[in-house]
Amino acid sequence: MSDTLVQSVQPRPSPALGGGHFAALVVSMAAGCAIFVVDRKLTWGVDEPMLDAWLIVLGLVPLVVYAALALILPPSPHHRDPAAVRYARLSSVWIVSLILYAAAQIAMVSRSIDDPIYETFGLNLTAFALLTIIYVAMSFVAVWAIAVWRRDRHSRRESDSRELARRMEIVVGATICLPMFLLFVFCLPA
Repeated sequence: MSDTLVQSVQPRPSPALGGGHFAALVVSMAAGCAIFVVDRKLTWGVDEPMLDAWLIVLGLVPLVVYAALALILPPSPHHRDPAAVRYARLSSVWIVSLILYAAAQIAMVSRSIDDPIYETFGLNLTAFALLTIIYVAMSFVAVWAIAVWRRDRHSRRESDSRELARRMEIVVGATICLPMFLLFVFCLPA
């Protein structure tokens, strides 16, 4: 029995990006970049062209940061998920923030969120920071709720330390998301 336990903790031989997860990583990066371009267009309106090379590179920067972080951070001793899986957890709040922001803008729900802040503070860094906190916090709550629901539904067998390590990746991703969302969505001009 102890041999089985030791083998399960041993690192699995796999490519750096997790073998079969590479396609999902590429699709995630492309989708994240596309959502980012839409968000920027919704934020800055006609001032930015949709297919500008600078905008696409700008959209890839946060995703590349998350991918590099997934490769650099050592895996937890409690789970040895491939870097691509860790990237998915790290970038989840960023992607959900972009989707939530775009959905709020398109559905005009953002008027009830954004307008009072803009009327109070004007179009400045304080207003942008408050909006960033609101959108990222709502996204964090959504991602966290999904993680808890998945844990309750699928993986009660796993140890609490393994689940804690996974959730810490979500917290780290959300922490990095705050300045990136503020900088890349609201502040950097076209």
